[in-house]
Amino acid sequence: MVYVYTLPTCPICEMVKKKMTDKNITYQEVPFEQCELDTDRAPVVFTGEQYLMSPVEINNWIKEA
Repeated sequence: MVYVYTLPTCPICEMVKKKMTDKNITYQEVPFEQCELDTDRAPVVFTGEQYLMSPVEINNWIKEA
């Protein structure tokens, strides 16, 4: 399962969710406050194998999915 840690007013979070939906990637949205990593930047995507924390990393992963 893919988890997306998001903030409610984050435009990048919305973009990531839309791109994942467009690529038919099933994910569960989780409030950013529940992310256990030491970061203050949303979104964070957990792919089931690794955490992706930069928009570039996340976008590249979505493209390859």
